[in-house]
Amino acid sequence: MAQKGIDISAQTSKSLEQVSNWENSQVIVALDPRALEGLTLRSTKPIVLTWSLQDPLAAQVTPENRKAAFESAYQAIQSNLKDLAAAILDGIQT
Repeated sequence: MAQKGIDISAQTSKSLEQVSNWENSQVIVALDPRALEGLTLRSTKPIVLTWSLQDPLAAQVTPENRKAAFESAYQAIQSNLKDLAAAILDGIQT
């Protein structure tokens, strides 16, 4: 992410229990279907999306290929976010 100009050094992984007021979220995105296991939605309000991505840390690759795996994951997330934002904005305009 630093190569993309984004500082995530203070970020850490969190479980849903560590995210305050997650129940009020309108959109929940899981990057792996297993992330939704045990998730009990308290309402039907949120839109739940699963973007199945290969974990670049789990890839059994050389350091050179690992960089490509991270780039691939970054590009997939960026593309999905653009599509999600476009869908939201289109929904607002109609």
